[in-house]
Amino acid sequence: MTNAQKKKILTLKNEGNGYRKIAVLLSLPENSVKSFLRREYKQNEKPEICRNCNRKLEIIPKHRAKIFCCDNCRITYWRKMKKESKS
Repeated sequence: MTNAQKKKILTLKNEGNGYRKIAVLLSLPENSVKSFLRREYKQNEKPEICRNCNRKLEIIPKHRAKIFCCDNCRITYWRKMKKESKS
């Protein structure tokens, strides 16, 4: 996949097009488009606040991005999500 195709994929996705339509327009496999977008958004999407308590997260360079500030927040969040899914 060329850099021009990558830019075009991002442009088309931002315009609201789906994976299949982008793949057809650029003559690429649908799964290649999905994989590229997943990787691209994952790299750009680095949370800066805890999902549970909204405290600022400590970001350590070259480490996996944190989602929660502590184990207590992680456990509380997942218990809350489990309750909501049962309702």
